[in-house]
Amino acid sequence: MDAVRKPSVETLVKIGKFELTVVAYRAITEAEAKMAARQYLANTKSRSYPKTGKGKIVTIIGHDGL
Repeated sequence: MDAVRKPSVETLVKIGKFELTVVAYRAITEAEAKMAARQYLANTKSRSYPKTGKGKIVTIIGHDGL
C-alpha cells in the first residue's frame, strides 16, 4: 500500500500585515484562500487576525483521493 503524499504547494495570503501560508496539493483560488483563512481563525480560536506576524495552515485542497 502506498503512503499518502503530503501537500507541498505553498500559497501566501496577505491579510493586512499578517501573512498566512496555505499549504495544499495544488495552487489555490482566491475563494479557497478565503476559506483557508477562516479555518485558520477557527483552528486558533481567534476572532480576528493578528495585526502582524505569520501563520500557517495545511489543507487537503486539491487532493484527488487516489
